[in-house]
Amino acid sequence: MLSIDASFIAVFLIVWILVLFLSKVLFKPLTKLMSERDARIKSDIEGARNALAAAEQDLQEVENRIRAARTEAVALQEAAETDALQDKSRMLAELGEACRAQGLAARQELDKDAARIKEELRSQTELLAEKIEERLLH
Repeated sequence: MLSIDASFIAVFLIVWILVLFLSKVLFKPLTKLMSERDARIKSDIEGARNALAAAEQDLQEVENRIRAARTEAVALQEAAETDALQDKSRMLAELGEACRAQGLAARQELDKDAARIKEELRSQTELLAEKIEERLLH
């Protein structure tokens, strides 16, 4: 059977002292270092998640601003087109009115010229009639 002697007890004590010594000197600092490292990693991951969430929120805000700017640009463009069409209509109306006025002035001028020419023709007709009468009678 197994006999326990002094050397076994000495080895047992040395092993336990070594385990306790290594535990205090090596394992606890190493475990503490690993725990701190795990805590830093978890903190960094949480910080990265927060930064990602903030970046996504900023991206969403930028996209909303871009949509709003595009909507505003379309509204401005439509307003500009409407103004341009109104200006075009107004200019065409003014041009039409000016053309009508010029046409009316030209018609009045033509009527005056026609009246003057008729009057000249009447006077020339009378002279011609007198000349024809003189030739026929003489």
